Amino acid sequence: MRRLILVLAFVVGATTLPTVAHTAEAGQSAGTLRPRSATPPAAAPWQAVPPKPTPPPAAPQAPPAPPAPPAPPSAPSLNLPSSQQVPAATNIKLTLTITDSFTGTPVTKEMSLLMMQRNGGMIRTSGSSSSGYMNVDAVATAYLNGAVSLKLTFDYQGAQPKEGPLAGVRPPAIGESLAVVLQDGIPLTVSESADPGSDRRVTVTLTATILK
Repeated sequence: MRRLILVLAFVVGATTLPTVAHTAEAGQSAGTLRPRSATPPAAAPWQAVPPKPTPPPAAPQAPPAPPAPPAPPSAPSLNLPSSQQVPAATNIKLTLTITDSFTGTPVTKEMSLLMMQRNGGMIRTSGSSSSGYMNVDAVATAYLNGAVSLKLTFDYQGAQPKEGPLAGVRPPAIGESLAVVLQDGIPLTVSESADPGSDRRVTVTLTATILK
């Protein structure tokens, strides 16, 4: 009986041992094929994070505009309440200055005339054909705000040079007629003309003074 039990135990052990060994080998193979790793798998290409868009370059700033030039002084208005006319018994002195560069060196001629408020005046100067002439006609009106309205006509011809390359040459005559508003005692250049046949320039400046 005892021998029978031992035989049975041997048979059962022989049958069980290959199964256990096969199970162990399968477990070892599974562990080899699927190793445990601490590094996560890399992301697929379609799962890559897109790069941040690059902002466009800033547009260049334009340089600041230059400051506007100052506005020229405005002429005195003759329609304001303060522009009432001065009394009739008021004299106005008109000075006419002509600068002529016919000879190359500017030559200045000046003449003055005195007029009563709202009245006219005239000057006639003449001599030989070589000495030239200056003729002036003017009418002036003065106002309490210092403005002087003026109507002026003049004819001018300079004297013939006695020396230099233009000696004996008679300068061309100039005639002008204009209406302007002057400020009491302040000179104002009213014209600047050029000779079409030379570099000559003739500048005319007027000054009106209200005599108190």
